[in-house]
Amino acid sequence: MIEPPHILLLVQLLGYIFAEFYLIPSMNKQPGTPLAVRVSTSLTHGLLQLFILSCFSQLWTQIIGLSVIITVCIYLINWILNTGKLTPWRFAFKHIIVATLIAYCWYQMVPNYALWHEFQSLLSSQLLLIIGGYLLVLAPAGIVVGLVLDKWDGVFQQSHQSLANAGKSIGILERLLILTFILIGQWSGVGFLLAAKSIFRFGDLRQSKDRKMTEYVMLGSLTSFATAIFIGIAVNAAIS
Repeated sequence: MIEPPHILLLVQLLGYIFAEFYLIPSMNKQPGTPLAVRVSTSLTHGLLQLFILSCFSQLWTQIIGLSVIITVCIYLINWILNTGKLTPWRFAFKHIIVATLIAYCWYQMVPNYALWHEFQSLLSSQLLLIIGGYLLVLAPAGIVVGLVLDKWDGVFQQSHQSLANAGKSIGILERLLILTFILIGQWSGVGFLLAAKSIFRFGDLRQSKDRKMTEYVMLGSLTSFATAIFIGIAVNAAIS
């Protein structure tokens, strides 16, 4: 069970995930992005953190100072790490640094923590963890799968035609189902989903006799499954 002071940290991290993967367009985080766009991206994070902190405390000098620190640090992190091609290690390193930064700012708030009663009644650690799990299995997990498959992606773009964004949509749905099955304790549903996808997807690939394409799809599917299962286990462990 997460104690009330730690709910602030959880809300801050959820706010960062929401802004980074859902509120800010992905094109704004590409290498070579104009200065004004990079500044607006960092300000979006800073303003959202300012709003979150203001809901938990009224010490405005401290709140504004910590929000400015978050804004400047996120700008510097993006400027340093987004100069080259995004890799899985860069992706993980960037968000670990930001999570550490947010944890530091939260630690500075703890001595003056004053949770408003109306927010205390609305928020629960279980609900926030579940929301965070679903946010993670959507856009961030999809990015992880894409990074893993990136080195082989160009091999199949021209030789195989499919519905636009069909693979992305299938991946999102399967990760949502996997997380739901894990949260309700139905691991048999995860096994059924994997078996069903194997029958329909890998059967067609076997008939096509394209070994490289089969390995590519298997790698993507297993990465998607593994990411969703890891997130599900982590959320369950945090709730319990």
